[in-house]
Amino acid sequence: MEKSLSDLNGTDPYIHDGTVQGVLRGLMNALTRTTHRPELDDIAAIYLDLRKAARKIRVGRGGSIFEARAFEDLAVLARELAAHQISSLL
Repeated sequence: MEKSLSDLNGTDPYIHDGTVQGVLRGLMNALTRTTHRPELDDIAAIYLDLRKAARKIRVGRGGSIFEARAFEDLAVLARELAAHQISSLL
């Protein structure tokens, strides 16, 4: 019996080598676009800024970054960082 998420059935698995860079590279390959095509360095810079913000939110508010307000704040920040980092979004 094939065990797979129905949305991913029939797609090639993307290997990430157990690293952040590998995960980001896999996401870039899985979520390809014809416009607004950021480079790996762009995505990595956004990730580092989000990681710092997540740490501040977690320490400042306590709780989890997956609570509704914290997660929404990170999503808004991610959009702002992407708009600033990726020149084709300007």
